[in-house]
Amino acid sequence: MSVIVSGPQPLLDALDASEISVIAPLGGLSAGKTSVTLQASVNAPSINSQDIVIPNAKVDVTIVALHPTATPTPGPTRSITVTDTPVPTTSG
Repeated sequence: MSVIVSGPQPLLDALDASEISVIAPLGGLSAGKTSVTLQASVNAPSINSQDIVIPNAKVDVTIVALHPTATPTPGPTRSITVTDTPVPTTSG
């Protein structure tokens, strides 16, 4: 991934790759495929967000639910048949 950072040359010379962070903001999105715009930040107080550019910042992501909600599926059904059983009678 390429991140372009602009700023004073001495600051850029002192900048280490570990000071650059790129995130994909996925908060509030549900499971499925979607496009998001990557966001970058630099851990250097002299560099503003306008000084950071990510070429091709729009990416496609697939979000997979870690604990998917169970979808009820119909199972086998039972049917009970009731029949009348004659009760013997005695005559006396």
